[in-house]
Amino acid sequence: IANALSNDFENIYYVDMNNNRYVEFSYDWNEGDFSIVHSGPNFFEEIIADVETAIYEKDREKFVAALDKESLILRLKNSNSFTMIYRKMVDGEAIFYNLKAVYARITDDYHIVVGVRNTDEQIRNEMEYVKVLHMAKRDALTGVKNMNPYREAAQKIDAAIASGEIGPFSVVVCDINDLKLVNDTRGHAAGDLLIKDVCDMVSNLFEHSPIYRIGGDEFVVILRGQDFDYRFDLLAEARPLAAKEGAVPFAAFGMSDYHAGDPDFSCVFNRADADMYEHKKEIKARAGGSRD
Repeated sequence: IANALSNDFENIYYVDMNNNRYVEFSYDWNEGDFSIVHSGPNFFEEIIADVETAIYEKDREKFVAALDKESLILRLKNSNSFTMIYRKMVDGEAIFYNLKAVYARITDDYHIVVGVRNTDEQIRNEMEYVKVLHMAKRDALTGVKNMNPYREAAQKIDAAIASGEIGPFSVVVCDINDLKLVNDTRGHAAGDLLIKDVCDMVSNLFEHSPIYRIGGDEFVVILRGQDFDYRFDLLAEARPLAAKEGAVPFAAFGMSDYHAGDPDFSCVFNRADADMYEHKKEIKARAGGSRD
C-alpha cells in the first residue's frame, strides 16, 4: 500500500481501527522506497499530542476535530475518504500540508491509511494566481470592479436578453465633476482622494449591487434585487449627497431601467448616461459656469 501511494504522499500511517495501533512509513528519496520509521500503540492520541507546537495556531482546532476517531469514522463512512489542508510549523514557518485518509479493509477488519504530503509550493502558487486574477478584475485605486468584469457583466446581460431570460434591472451612471480641474490646480493626490470619496459614497448607497469603475471619473452600478426595488429613493438620496455642506455637487448621477424590447445592455447604459449628462447640465446651470 505504501509503495502504491509513494507518488502522492511523503508519510503514510497505517492504522488498525480495532486497537488504534499504527505503523508510519516515510519515503526515502535516496533509496527511492518507503520504509517503516515509527510505530505506536495509539495513532489518535499521538498525532495530536504535540499539536500546540507542531500545528499552526489557526489550524489547531480544525486539525484536532478532524482527527478525532469517532468523527473520522463518520466522515469515512459517509464518503470513503477524507481530505484536509492544514499548516504545520517547520523551523518556525507555517507550511501547507495535505492529509488524506481512506478506509482499507483487510478480511473482516477495518484499517485506515492516512497519507501526508507537503503542498506548500503548490498552494502558494495557486494563492498567488488567485491574487493576480483578483487584481486583474479590481480597480487599483478604489478596489471596486474594473472594466474586465464590467464587460463580462454586460455580455451576460446581453445573452440573457437574447434568450428571453432577463429579469428587471437598472443601470446607474456616476460621473465626477471637475476632476481635471482638481488634478490641475490641487494635484493628482487630491484628485485621487476625490475619486475614492465618490466611490465610497456610491458603495455605501448601492451596497447590494456591483460597482464598476469604467473610466477615470466614471462609475457604473447595475441594480437588481433590493437596490432595484428602492432605486428611485437611492437616486434621490445620491444627488444631494454629492454636495458637501451645500456646495455645488462634485458628482452627477443618471439612471435608466431595462425596458422590454431593449436589444442589449448598451441601450440601457446609454439612457442612464444621457440622464447623467442632464443632471450635469442642471449642476452647471445652478453654478453659473462650466462643470465637466
